[in-house]
Amino acid sequence: MTDEELLTVLTSTPAVDAACTKLVELANSRGGEDNVTVILAEMRGEGIPAFSGEERVSLETVQAFTG
Repeated sequence: MTDEELLTVLTSTPAVDAACTKLVELANSRGGEDNVTVILAEMRGEGIPAFSGEERVSLETVQAFTG
């Protein structure tokens, strides 16, 4: 799945649980033969900037952050 596809699902699906379901369904529809896991986190609160659509989060970003 490309970053653009992930962004499309995440920006078109406001509820986190629904976005997880869509991502699992998409992975399965593309031949996912094993367990598919999706983890999304929603952060809200004072001081957290609003998502502008310009940000890109990829596997590399997550790996670098959790590194």
